[in-house]
Amino acid sequence: MARNYFKKNHMIILNQLTLLTILLVYAFGTAQDYPFSDPTNQGGWILNGDFSDEFEGDALNKTRWHLQGESCLGIPGCREGKWFNGFKGRWPAEFTPNNAWVEGGKLILETRWDPDYPFLDNCDPNPSRDPYCFGKDVNGDPLPITTAAVNSTKEFTYGYMEILCKAADAEITSSFWTIGNGGEIDMFEMFGKYENRKYKEKELKFNLIDWRNGFKPRFDTFISTDWRVADDFHVYGFEWGDTSVKIFIDGQYIAEISARHFNKNNENGKEWFFTTPERLWVDQEVFYWNGLPNEADLPAQFQIEYIRVWQKDSQIEDVTAPVLSNLDTSQAASSGLVSVNVSEQAQLYLVPTGTPSDLDAIKAADTNPLTVTEAKATKSNRGTAGTYILYAIDWAGNISLASEAFTIANDPTASTQSNNLLEFNVYPNPAKDYITVNSEINNTIKIISSLGLEVKTINKASKSQEISVADLTSGLYFVSVSSDNGTGIKKLIIQ
Repeated sequence: MARNYFKKNHMIILNQLTLLTILLVYAFGTAQDYPFSDPTNQGGWILNGDFSDEFEGDALNKTRWHLQGESCLGIPGCREGKWFNGFKGRWPAEFTPNNAWVEGGKLILETRWDPDYPFLDNCDPNPSRDPYCFGKDVNGDPLPITTAAVNSTKEFTYGYMEILCKAADAEITSSFWTIGNGGEIDMFEMFGKYENRKYKEKELKFNLIDWRNGFKPRFDTFISTDWRVADDFHVYGFEWGDTSVKIFIDGQYIAEISARHFNKNNENGKEWFFTTPERLWVDQEVFYWNGLPNEADLPAQFQIEYIRVWQKDSQIEDVTAPVLSNLDTSQAASSGLVSVNVSEQAQLYLVPTGTPSDLDAIKAADTNPLTVTEAKATKSNRGTAGTYILYAIDWAGNISLASEAFTIANDPTASTQSNNLLEFNVYPNPAKDYITVNSEINNTIKIISSLGLEVKTINKASKSQEISVADLTSGLYFVSVSSDNGTGIKKLIIQ
């Protein structure tokens, strides 16, 4: 299925690397997506920004995700300063942070044939299997395979977990799973290629494991598909509750796994034991007891378009408020332009100084935080002259500390000329293949995604500048035109 069919704008991610220019007010947001199996949100789901990512930036958000092998000091569950759960990879393949990155709107995990990598001196201690070591086969000869693992910096209990992805086309796993206090939910382990058993290229392995009692009880099942899992992107959803896990693929219900599926001869199998917080993982592993990837198949990439986790109101546990930083009000007095960094997914509110710092008061003072560019384009009277502060409110209702106060001296309802706002036209709008930007002077044109990322920049643009947008995904964008005489911004829809 096509990538763009599933990947839609939902809430705005304003990470610490992204400086979003806020027009009169602040940042912007769009209505969030809901689980692909529940598009009208009959389940009452709330997007959890601590575990959700569209991977639209140019770097992994390290406040949200950790790369196995990088420092995790100070985070509960971190071992030896680099490894959650002490997991360094599945022999002979070692996790390295070099093998995961964000590019082209995707999180990429890559398995490589890596003969120059300095492997750890570490071997499989299981006496029932041949002792592979990192970077070596059972005879001690080089087998230099590196892989990658990415895990969440926080844990959560219960929710709907969804991923849009394509498996790596090699004899390695592409996996989406959680692990917590003795319990592991392997939502899928997929082999994009399997030379001796081709049917495995069209299936997912689902596991539930209780580590507290010697690997038992556990439940394993294989879910067949009509496609090779390495051929295209598909949506895989998993609803984890207090009695079961429900499985969905491309929005269709597949199965529900509960305690009754466990070994009935084992007393521990009669109770559902996934009731404590878990950490979210995506990774690649070599299951050498099943087979090894060929050097010719490497590198091989596990590609992830998005990860989204929703919870219900009763499940929300987030207590971390957003952090505002790098506030730039240098243009606030003259043109109402304010810039700010936000540490996590949030909506920003522009409110008069003196507004109480509680949820109801902030929302009452700014009843439409999503109309950022429109406030200027329509000359809204929301931002009349006065002294203001910014607040950020995240998905769970946590409120940031107030920004420093700043003054908007001019009434933005006055003429655009008095506020140094550039007038320009954009057409066609909506657009599909190209747009033309007409203005009275040569200028700089930027196209900004709904995540606040500059996706195109044209310096010294002509007065009638044609710009190709055929390579942009469908959704909401903003066109910014600036010169020495001022700045203007308009909304743009790409179909």
